Amino acid sequence: MRIKDRYLTIIIIISFVIAIVVNSKVSFVQALDVQPATTTVKFYRKLTNYNLPQLSSAIPRVGADVAYNNNFRGQDTHIVVIDTGIEAAHQFFGGRVALEACFTNRCPNGQTSMVGPGAAAPVHWHGTHTAGIAAGFNSSIRGVAPSAKIIAVNVFALDGSASDADLIRALQWVDSISDQYNIAAINMSLGTPGTFRSSCNSYLPDLTAIIATLKSKNIATVVSAGNESQLGMSSPACITDTVSVAATYVIASGADRVTSFSNVSELTDLSAPGYNIVSSKLMGSYGASSGTSMSAPMVAGAFAVYRSKFGVQPVDKVVSDFRSTGVDALDDYTRIVTKRIDLRSLFSTGGTTPSPTTTIPVTTTTSPAPTTTTTVPGEDDESDTSINVPYISEVKKWNSRPAYVYLDFTYRYTEVKISYFNLRCRYNNGSIADKKINNRNRPHNVYLVSMSSVNIRSCRMSAVAIDSTIGPWSPFVRVK
Repeated sequence: MRIKDRYLTIIIIISFVIAIVVNSKVSFVQALDVQPATTTVKFYRKLTNYNLPQLSSAIPRVGADVAYNNNFRGQDTHIVVIDTGIEAAHQFFGGRVALEACFTNRCPNGQTSMVGPGAAAPVHWHGTHTAGIAAGFNSSIRGVAPSAKIIAVNVFALDGSASDADLIRALQWVDSISDQYNIAAINMSLGTPGTFRSSCNSYLPDLTAIIATLKSKNIATVVSAGNESQLGMSSPACITDTVSVAATYVIASGADRVTSFSNVSELTDLSAPGYNIVSSKLMGSYGASSGTSMSAPMVAGAFAVYRSKFGVQPVDKVVSDFRSTGVDALDDYTRIVTKRIDLRSLFSTGGTTPSPTTTIPVTTTTSPAPTTTTTVPGEDDESDTSINVPYISEVKKWNSRPAYVYLDFTYRYTEVKISYFNLRCRYNNGSIADKKINNRNRPHNVYLVSMSSVNIRSCRMSAVAIDSTIGPWSPFVRVK
């Protein structure tokens, strides 16, 4: 064979291999695992600032009212809520907080761990809210499993973060008491700021191991997928043995959609309502919040309700039943279809119950705490008409060129046409610098922005529509 022909043959072979790799990119990525973390990993509460009046009928929409009416309410089960602590005396819990614990840098006793009454004293309303969604009850509204008992665990420090070490300690403690309590599920509405498009079992091996141990004991670790509007999920939702949950809402036609803020991937197990969910907050009050933090406890509560009828079952069996009876919920951005839980066929004694058309009654209370009124607008297709928040993946100094800033961000497009993005950065001396970022109509963007990186502190972004409407700002992100 001539040398020229030999080179041609090699080029053809290489091109063929490249074509195979490109065409199999999705499945190839999903099969990979990420590299182990080398430093302390911080987790944060998974809620958003979206607070639009929708999904006031979330509990009946997932069929939890059917289970309730047939007396399957999570009785004789326990749900562990690993979060920011809980207001145990809140009337929504009716004295059903069975046990409290704390694993963080400073617990109420001044130590790094505590078990007993008052241990899970709340450092934020978030844990009280998620616990109410899973297992709250009053005369007006109720959670998914209103007869379940709650084991409340705080892992959050006052700075709003939880370390991987404390999260692992909390799960190991749950494992240590699992023979004494009938634990159906653990709810963790938390996660890392970054997302993973594949399994992350190797990222935090000790966390992966304890979740697998709990699963082997038929205890589901239910985790919110995250709110970064990303294709992928935050950790620990990306761990294979968790039950990962995306957030849904209802469009004008009555169909379910994944919310624009929710992370989602082909590996996401389930979805549940996560838009404007009314539940308990601090000081005996009630309020609404949105996020995958609100979706996960619906699924955790569903595990407790399932166990009250079907007894102890393997986690994979329960997930399979939820998926087979679930309702399709499309993510408009990725076109991924998730299974939104629907308990009707699992708990109905007389056939399929039609979808509810009424809303949950307005929350009222005899205490001085404020009450909450929720209204539902005629049009609620947020995914088509909103200006979303740009998500800054990374912003850092470009040391070799101090007149530039490196910016990596994503944006989830809707029907609203975007003209450009605003980048606003703060400096150590208090000054502010604004920069207009051209819109490339790409979900993921990397720019070298022409602005001084000397003494720069933090940056945030907003999108601007072609009619000059300015969308909401992202939180400030510290410049690395």
